[in-house]
Parts: sequence; C-alpha cells; structure tokens
Amino acid sequence: MKVEKLSNTLKKLLTGRGLAGRFSIFRVTARWEEAVGDVVAEHARPQSLKGGKLSVLVDSPVWMQQLSFLKPELVEKVNRSLGEELVKDIVLTLGAVSAKRKKREPLPELPPLTPEERESAQRILKDISDPEIRAALGSLIEKDLRSKKRKTRET
Repeated sequence: MKVEKLSNTLKKLLTGRGLAGRFSIFRVTARWEEAVGDVVAEHARPQSLKGGKLSVLVDSPVWMQQLSFLKPELVEKVNRSLGEELVKDIVLTLGAVSAKRKKREPLPELPPLTPEERESAQRILKDISDPEIRAALGSLIEKDLRSKKRKTRET
C-alpha cells in the first residue's frame, strides 16, 4: 500500500471538486508572513490567487511603490515557501490591511504515559503486521492518550 502525503490527497480532492484555487490562496495566506517577513506582512496581505496572479492588498501608496520594485523577489519567496511555482505575478491594490493576528501561545508539554497506558496501546497494535503502519498508529494513539490526559488535568 502506497502512503501519500495528506496535502497531496487533499489537493487532488479539491481539484476534483473545483476548489483548488481556494485551497491555493489559503496556502499562500498561511505562509505569507514567513515568506515575506514581518515588516512586509504588516503592510500587505494576499487576497486572491487566480491564474498564477496573486492579488495583494497594500495599506499605503508608499508601501505599494516599494513592493512594486520587490515583486520578482516576493514571487520567488512565496513560491519557495510553498514548494511549488503557484505565483507567476503579483497585482498590488491599495486598501485597508487588517491587523496582524496574534500568534498562539504554545500548548503545555504533553504528560508522559504510565507503563500501564503504554501496555494498553501496545495491545491495540499487536495484530498490525506492517511495521511502518504499526509505528505510525502507535505514535498517533500515544499522542491521543497524552492529549486526553492533559485535558483531564486542566479541568
């Protein structure tokens, strides 16, 4: 059995339903700040991606002019962060840019499992013959148990 990346499976599913364009702009938006840097992201936000043209909202004429000079570099940075060449050009539009969202606080570390909890997880996995699937499922079960354990401590 061939294991495929979830992102590839999701992309195929969305393409089949005609929603790949929406998925692409979500990917660009999610990586925008990382790709272009905090300063640029504070003044510009991606709005849509159609036919390889990324529409970007910019908050002032000064930033619009500055970014127009940086278009080739921004295209390269965004595509590099996506791992594929989705953006061919950037179209800049003047408008109000919403405030940057606060980054989430990291979750507290997950508590360790007791030997009994580990044994229980191993019993669930004993009949799975494929070692890769058993390891992946084991990791998933362990994280789930640890996450539930943390939730019960917090309440």
